[in-house]
Amino acid sequence: SNLYPSNTLILCRSRSTMAKVSAILSTLGAVAATGHSDFLSDLYSGKVSKNQVELVLAQHDEDLAWSEPLSSVRTVYCKGSQCSADAVQLSNVGREGHTFLHHIVNNYDSLANWTVFSQAQAPSEGYVNHRVGGGHLLTGITMDDYLAHHNDTEGKADSLFLMSSKVHMGTLRHALRSTYKVHEDQQTPKLSSASE
Repeated sequence: SNLYPSNTLILCRSRSTMAKVSAILSTLGAVAATGHSDFLSDLYSGKVSKNQVELVLAQHDEDLAWSEPLSSVRTVYCKGSQCSADAVQLSNVGREGHTFLHHIVNNYDSLANWTVFSQAQAPSEGYVNHRVGGGHLLTGITMDDYLAHHNDTEGKADSLFLMSSKVHMGTLRHALRSTYKVHEDQQTPKLSSASE
């Protein structure tokens, strides 16, 4: 079938996966990691370098207050009019996929060991819709899981993919994982049983 991932979620990738650039534009998620409190403590206190972990945010006009504790490892690209002071201004073309690819191409020889790509709104569970927002996280997943995954696997993980939605390009029909939380007012499609 013609099912392709949507490109609305977070991506984690390490330098060793650069040959897989096409995967960068996929919908991504994470599997919750455990035992990463020491690493996260170091990360949030500024003891982890941007060479080790980098958080790349694609901002339009979103509030970045949630990411201030990560400012030492954060890179912001802004395509809107209300950019953060530390943002790199880009033309408003290509959505977040363009932003992420811009970062990779322009920093290819100096990419962090682990890079987390995200839209700039505060991460939260579920998705409301394109215009209203939503943090795109599956139930049980946090931004910290993305940031710490490479460290939790002792550097052995070169990427982290968890597909949460798919779209049929010919019809633009979407399907969400059953564990993907939607807004209370949204109707989720019901699957018909084979006996109907």
